[in-house]
Amino acid sequence: MRIDQLVDEAPAGAWRRLSCGNGAQGPRVYDWVAAELPANIVFDPDPPTRHPWVVAR
Repeated sequence: MRIDQLVDEAPAGAWRRLSCGNGAQGPRVYDWVAAELPANIVFDPDPPTRHPWVVAR
């Protein structure tokens, strides 16, 4: 699965609106979602030692 497909299929309840701080024209507010990616057994043996995540805005 491609990353853009994973983000597009994120449920509405997974998104969070968070501020990134103040900008020149007011607060910079964005919608964010995070998802844990499946383990890649080619690069990480069983059991996986890493747990990759993707964060999208």
